[in-house]
Amino acid sequence: MSKANKETIMALEEEFVPVKMVADLFGSDPQDLRDMMREKPNPNGFNYQPIGNTFKIPKDAFIRWMGWA
Repeated sequence: MSKANKETIMALEEEFVPVKMVADLFGSDPQDLRDMMREKPNPNGFNYQPIGNTFKIPKDAFIRWMGWA
């Protein structure tokens, strides 16, 4: 996967942004982001959906939160 940026995230065909891409965009480790999502609801203010041991970050909501829409 290439370095995440506005263009790569907006070009995603999937409904959700992978945690790895969000972590890459913020310059953090994906596991650190997952840990933060487990500990606090809506870290950094963006929405996500916990599903079992994974987290789904809705693409449209994330794009709006980033101010790209």
